[in-house]
Amino acid sequence: MSLSIEPLPAALLSKELFRSIYDHSPVGMGICDLHGRYVAVNAALCEFLGYTEDELLQRTFADVTHPGDVDKNIHLRQALIESSCDAFQIEKRYLHKNGNVLWAKTVVSVIHDVQQRPILTVGQMMSIDNLKASEQSLKRSRKSLANAQRLAQVGDWDWN
Repeated sequence: MSLSIEPLPAALLSKELFRSIYDHSPVGMGICDLHGRYVAVNAALCEFLGYTEDELLQRTFADVTHPGDVDKNIHLRQALIESSCDAFQIEKRYLHKNGNVLWAKTVVSVIHDVQQRPILTVGQMMSIDNLKASEQSLKRSRKSLANAQRLAQVGDWDWN
């Protein structure tokens, strides 16, 4: 007996594929309207920020962005919406619901309607907390070494 499988229509396959990728991605994804309010968020973003989906849908991207990064993010997003650029990348800090500061590499792209007018932005966030912690540890080690060399009146050199 042979099993016949009918191919799915392209439109349905496209929607199902997008929904599956969006829902199961380990990368945090948030879709915002032009005012910056979240209109859709995936589970990875909720977990990253510590909010439920309903809680995030009551917020804007600026609400969960560290105050020191808000202005730059708003400027880049506005330039994206007003230009022919497709996307921008930024390393930025987010605020977890519990108050902790989280680092992420964020890529934001714009979605246009059929008349090519911007209607939504899509942000994808990948945690870089471990990278930032390693960078800070390396900076502290270098500062400590420089201080020890200064106190001991010694230096170092590289052979070239």
